[in-house]
Amino acid sequence: ARLSAYATQLTVKQMKARTTQLATENGDLETKLAPLRASKGAEISPAEMKKAEDAFVNLVELWGKRKRGFNDVFEVIVGAFSLRTLQTFSTRTYSSTSRRRFQHLIASSFN
Repeated sequence: ARLSAYATQLTVKQMKARTTQLATENGDLETKLAPLRASKGAEISPAEMKKAEDAFVNLVELWGKRKRGFNDVFEVIVGAFSLRTLQTFSTRTYSSTSRRRFQHLIASSFN
């Protein structure tokens, strides 16, 4: 186990190359970030802020409404499928233990 752990480790040369690569990437990102840190951005008026918050709240409410609608439809579909499956399962010949487990599973999904 120890040998396989050593096999996956980087050599000192590879570590130095990786460190150099990450340092140059970090420097590039810092140069891109410097103007963003220096700028203060445009001032947002309280009216604009209120408008944005109201739009956000409306979208969250719409999302909740759509989610509830989906869940309602999904429950109806799953419920109908489960009843059909239960009826099909009851007409076939299976062991009584398997049938009881399946019926219990279906019954518990309706509660």
